[in-house]
Amino acid sequence: MEHPTKKWYVLYVRHNTEIKVESHLKNEEYTCYLPIHTVYREYKGKRISIDRPLISGLVFVYIHADEIPVIEQFPNVYRFFCHRETNAPVVIPDKQMADFRFMTDLSGEQIQVIAETIPAGTLVTIVKGSMQGIQGELVKYNKHYCIVVRLNELGCALVNIPISYIRRNK
Repeated sequence: MEHPTKKWYVLYVRHNTEIKVESHLKNEEYTCYLPIHTVYREYKGKRISIDRPLISGLVFVYIHADEIPVIEQFPNVYRFFCHRETNAPVVIPDKQMADFRFMTDLSGEQIQVIAETIPAGTLVTIVKGSMQGIQGELVKYNKHYCIVVRLNELGCALVNIPISYIRRNK
């Protein structure tokens, strides 16, 4: 899966077009990732489930740096998420992206993605449950123990986890 010159980048896309952009990227044979979560709504007295993007307006894409101008021309794509100081596209390290994908695909719990700064926690590995194998930081957030996977410049992905499911890294 890893290619030495390909990296994970983050695209800003038009509101409510994340799934269309992901589909277009896949049709053009690019590797991309759109984390989806299920939300429940009441509609005419019935509870319905809707799949929504976890992070509104963002799609992750795994490309060579020279493909950036091509992708910026795709329909509904605004631009790449960039560093404030250098204006260079933000690169998400492969390990962070792998842990984030693993967490979003396998978590039975609701995942939160927050932009606020969270103090460093204890490095742990999940040893039980559906997310077994994920490495992250154990932090206390809103009175709950959570596993944090940090994403460069984007913030943190948090998921609640029982303390008995983790083992401290040495």
